[in-house]
Amino acid sequence: MLISEQIVPGEKIYYLNLILQAKNTEQWDLKRYRIAFNRNGIQKIETFE
Repeated sequence: MLISEQIVPGEKIYYLNLILQAKNTEQWDLKRYRIAFNRNGIQKIETFE
C-alpha cells in the first residue's frame, strides 16, 4: 500500500475579540469588535451592537 503526501496551501486566520467599556457622565457604553487577521495584517473588522 502506497501512501502519498500532498501539500495543500492554506491560510491561517486569527480572531481577536475586543470589548470596550466607556462611561459618559452616568451612562456606560459597551462596544464589541471582532478583528480577523493573518501574518499579512488585518483582514476584516466586524462590529456588534
